[in-house]
Amino acid sequence: MRLKRHHRSMPELQMTAMPDLIFTILFFFMIVTHMRENTVKVEYHQPVGENLVKVTNKAAVINIYVGRAIGGGEYQVQVGNNIVPLAELPQALRNERDGIPADQMEKLSASLLADKEVPMSYINKVKMALRDAKILKVTYTANSKQ
Repeated sequence: MRLKRHHRSMPELQMTAMPDLIFTILFFFMIVTHMRENTVKVEYHQPVGENLVKVTNKAAVINIYVGRAIGGGEYQVQVGNNIVPLAELPQALRNERDGIPADQMEKLSASLLADKEVPMSYINKVKMALRDAKILKVTYTANSKQ
C-alpha cells in the first residue's frame, strides 16, 4: 500500500498592516514619554518628608535646584539649565516668569529642590529672591518616607 504525500502550502503572512502598527506604537511612546527639561548641574540629595502632595500642573512651575557644585565646592543655585549667582537670582527668576504663558500665570509656582545639607539661611536668601521676583507660591520637593 502506498502512502499519499500531501504537500500543504503554508499561507503567507500579510505584512501590509505592519507599517501602520509600527507607527502607531511609535506615536504612543512619543506621547507618553516625559522628557527631562533641565539638566541638573548641582549635587543635591532630597530630604525625606511627610504629608507630601503631588504637583499637578508642571507647565507653570519654575524648578530651582540648590546644592553644591558637582565635585564639591560652594553652594550654587540653578534656575532652568543655568547656574545663577545669588545676587542675580531675582532677575533670572523674572526672566523665567516672563517665559510662562499668560493663561498659566495664576498657576505659577516655584519648585525648590534643595539638598538636605543646605543651611536654612541660604534657603531664606533664595526665598527672598523669589519674593523680589513676585513668585509667591513655593513648593518644597522631598522624597516620601519609605
